[in-house]
This record gives sequence, structure tokens and C-alpha cells, in this order.
Amino acid sequence: MPSYDRGDLETVAVLTEHGLSRQHVSELLRLARRLHRLAEAACLGDLTPRQEAQRAGARRRIAELADAYGLTVSFQGDPRGHVVRVHLPSGRSNRWDNDGWGLA
Repeated sequence: MPSYDRGDLETVAVLTEHGLSRQHVSELLRLARRLHRLAEAACLGDLTPRQEAQRAGARRRIAELADAYGLTVSFQGDPRGHVVRVHLPSGRSNRWDNDGWGLA
């Protein structure tokens, strides 16, 4: 079982309320963290072709998971904020601008 921090526990609760399985929430969080690390790396310089492929694969898988549950996602490259946002039908948000539920 994965370990969660306090913010992750709230994310698990909110996303499972919207029908996602815990397994898929864990996968979303893992992939979002990967994208966050890659966004930090991109700020320090160009990404390697391998890192570009990792970023594309993570974005594709996140979009597939969200689509399977009827959710939409948006991505942002600035690591100072949430690089992955899930847009919930309820409109619930953990962001100051109310633009989705930020994962990482």
C-alpha cells in the first residue's frame, strides 16, 4: 500500500467520492509527482529525449484514467503550482482560483 501525506489523504477522499478506485487515485498521484519532477527539471534546462517521452507517457496515462471516469484534466508546466489539475463535475477545488483539483 502506498504511503500518503496529509494532502494526499484529502485527494484520495475527494477522488474516491467521485467514483475513482483507490488504485487509480494512487496511480494518478504517482504520475502527477513524476510530472512535477519533470517540470522542475525543465526549469533547470532542456529535458532529455527520455524525459520528454516520460512526460508524454505520464500525461497520456493521466488523461486515460480521467477519461475512464468522465473527468477532464489540464496540465501546466510551472512547478510552482499544480502541474496536474483534475476537473470534477461537482466543481470542488483545492486551489485559490477554483480551477480544478490540483494533484502535484
